[in-house]
Amino acid sequence: MTVTLKDVARVARISHQSVSQILKDGPTARRFNQATRARVRQAATALGYRPNTQAQAVRSGGNRTIGLLVDPEPQRSALDPRMLAPLMTLTERRQQHLMIARLPDDQLLDGEALPALLTRVYAAGLLVNYHSGPCAPLAVALRQYRIPAVWLNNDLAHDACHPDETGAARDLTTHLLAQGARSAMWVDPWFLAAGWPTTHFSRTARYEGYRQAMTAAGLAPILVTMPRLPSDQHIEDLLRAALVALPRPCAVLGSLSPQEMDLRLRCAHNGRTPDGVWIGSITSLPEPTRGTPYAAMEIPWPALVEAALDMLAVKLNAPEVALPSRVIPAVFHALR
Repeated sequence: MTVTLKDVARVARISHQSVSQILKDGPTARRFNQATRARVRQAATALGYRPNTQAQAVRSGGNRTIGLLVDPEPQRSALDPRMLAPLMTLTERRQQHLMIARLPDDQLLDGEALPALLTRVYAAGLLVNYHSGPCAPLAVALRQYRIPAVWLNNDLAHDACHPDETGAARDLTTHLLAQGARSAMWVDPWFLAAGWPTTHFSRTARYEGYRQAMTAAGLAPILVTMPRLPSDQHIEDLLRAALVALPRPCAVLGSLSPQEMDLRLRCAHNGRTPDGVWIGSITSLPEPTRGTPYAAMEIPWPALVEAALDMLAVKLNAPEVALPSRVIPAVFHALR
């Protein structure tokens, strides 16, 4: 049964006109004292009221807008163009509209302002592209106010879609070892860097997949990283020093694209790629190198976006249901 403003007003012991002003959090809401505003919000939460005039439009099919929430800080809410392109294509195909909204951290952490902020996003449902920062309070608010939402590229246990990062790194490493690589190292100069702004789960998940494959092959994992933020010269020095001790052929794996890894290897070795080195890359764009053999796991953005939109279609009808998160396999490109 639909909860109305009058239902909230009855529980909060205040007029429904006042409830409307408080839940909209407009300028007139501030004429009510904090205790009254808190009482109204508590009543709305207890009743499961979604303080959004778009709720009826969603249920009747009148609002076909999907909101994409991103953080103004790009390092914490990376919006890969290869994810955005299929998202635009698929929403158009489904006769939906896509709207992008940026919500700053200070507003997300404001427990009183957050519900009104979210419900001002003129959308039937939300795709949340937050990877770090205030994910926890945002997730709580979305559940509490029954706002249909699915998280993109986040490893939450429910209501999320993300690539199989661990499986991608494990299968890529296993493939290169099976092709004859006698050893393999994982290159992530930022893995231990103090102050690095992103804590995206893929950083540790990919290394874990590589470690599993190396352990299964009876080899010791080799992590090439730095304890501080590196420069380009630092990265090239790291590669040069690490390759000296590896038997050939060997594999150099990481999250850089094959072309960028090839370029860094060449810069580290006087303009040429050292003999007997193969590249393994987990990337959004597995573009070819200048002749260096490489294999790649491509991030499955189209499949991930489609799965997220399918989940969101379910959430639109049942926002209170916690859906198991979906893990999407990467697209494999064999050694070439």
